[in-house]
Amino acid sequence: MTDPSHDHAHDTRREPSGHDELSDHWLVRPASIRKMWWIFAAILAATIVAQFFIHVHGYFTVDEWLAFNALYGFLTCVGMVVFAKLLGLVLKRPDDYYEIEPRLSPDIDELGGDKGTDKENSDA
Repeated sequence: MTDPSHDHAHDTRREPSGHDELSDHWLVRPASIRKMWWIFAAILAATIVAQFFIHVHGYFTVDEWLAFNALYGFLTCVGMVVFAKLLGLVLKRPDDYYEIEPRLSPDIDELGGDKGTDKENSDA
């Protein structure tokens, strides 16, 4: 007979100290996030500097402007964030949305029956 306390393969319980395995992941560490920001900024700067040495063949004239792709990407990202915030305002519900009791019509009792037909049936 196997001891269930030694079966760690399917153990989904968390450590008693609240220690979570994902909190140690390298992508969530503040130092790693800071390094990634610097790396992405360096790559962006390198692509802009490269436009001084490499001629960009754009489809439209605006495509050939210096740093157009970086600016276009940034403004598109800002636009998506603003759109998402506005959409959230439209779709947002109160915190107690699912806790509010539904209001029924005065002619319908709590069980869904018609009040008028119950009175007529009880007199007969």
